[in-house]
Amino acid sequence: MRYLLDTNVLIDYITYDYVSADIRELSTDYENIIYVSSESVKEFIHLVQAGKIILKKEYRTLDVFDLIENTFFFEVKYVTKEHLRTFAQLDTVEGHNDPSDTSTSSVTTV
Repeated sequence: MRYLLDTNVLIDYITYDYVSADIRELSTDYENIIYVSSESVKEFIHLVQAGKIILKKEYRTLDVFDLIENTFFFEVKYVTKEHLRTFAQLDTVEGHNDPSDTSTSSVTTV
């Protein structure tokens, strides 16, 4: 199966804050392919740069790709024109005004 992690799950997965047993099981099953949107990677980097996620001292912001691809073996999928056209057709959800959804209330160390 193929799965796409959203930004919150990506953050939780990388920081080990909390990821359900189901998600851990899916991600460790080598028959599954786990994708992460380039937009989620961008949001993750933004949160690191904003100080909302603090990387361990051995990691730099540039290491985020290595963490995602070489440590967790997730495949980064890049946003395409087709994705943006689909996004433009989606209805907005009441009370959800941030399409990037980069809010986080706590500082997390990775």
